[in-house]
Amino acid sequence: MVIKEAWQSDVLGEERPVLVPAIELILSGDQPIVEWHLQRALERDQLAIRYQPKMAVSSGTLSGVEALLRWSHPELGEVAPATFVPLAEESGLIVSIGRWVLQTACAQNMAWQERGLPPISVAVNLSPRQLLDAHLIDDIDAVLRATAMPAHLLELEITEGMMIQDVDQASAVLCGIRSRGVRIAIDDFGTGYSSLAAIKQLPIDIIKIDRSFVRDLACSARDRAIVSAIIRMGRALGAAVVAEGVECVEQLQVLREEACDEVQGFLISRPLSLVDMEIMLRMYRGALFPKAVGPCRSFGARSPSYADGPATPHSEMTRIVGSPSN
Repeated sequence: MVIKEAWQSDVLGEERPVLVPAIELILSGDQPIVEWHLQRALERDQLAIRYQPKMAVSSGTLSGVEALLRWSHPELGEVAPATFVPLAEESGLIVSIGRWVLQTACAQNMAWQERGLPPISVAVNLSPRQLLDAHLIDDIDAVLRATAMPAHLLELEITEGMMIQDVDQASAVLCGIRSRGVRIAIDDFGTGYSSLAAIKQLPIDIIKIDRSFVRDLACSARDRAIVSAIIRMGRALGAAVVAEGVECVEQLQVLREEACDEVQGFLISRPLSLVDMEIMLRMYRGALFPKAVGPCRSFGARSPSYADGPATPHSEMTRIVGSPSN
């Protein structure tokens, strides 16, 4: 355990040294200590990627995965991304960490293909600092060359907030990325207060509907109207639409009725380890997604997950998403 000497006043008004555990320093946001630990995490393989599957609604097949960063600290255990990613962004370490995620996710995707598994798309999140980095496009080119992954299998996700800070600059960078054949996705759509004029200027291939509009989709006419409008807009722009945070059959049924392209969420699978993701690819390649189904968590039941045990019969998911010939 890394210890830092701090100073604390005692009851007599005298200052005395106090040993502060690294855990407390990290959680308190002591920037130099946080940066040191993040740098060591990158160097010592404490960072890992979890893969969350996406499902094509029309066929029920596994259509791709999103690469999600995780930090497993030897003392803290699993550190939530919401805790360390903003600190990495502020320090600038997010650029090197993001480069590692991109390299690792693309290399793993090709490793799966070399083992005879079907090609799938892999989505990687870009941070605001990365989008502004002058070497971003060079880094993408280098990764695609090193891994030999076809560019069309890579999706880079940005948020609305990143776009509206400087639409012209964002558009120039994204056009450069898209010219390589890489697809661009807007993540958490509907929460960033971006204007339709700004969206019209940007090269967008995929729109991801924020989970806040999906949560009450089965029982809220207002949310359904919003989701339906986003799907129609995406279709008019030539963009595929992905619904995030799908947790129950009722939500999936509405999304199928509204002709949403893909879904992602705990109903399909939680984020999986590398080993579990490969098992899923081997079990379900080219077949309908046999997935446990059940009520939404908001109704008091725990969301089903791939790790929970045997999936429901093949016919059950066929009933939900339709047959491939539909």
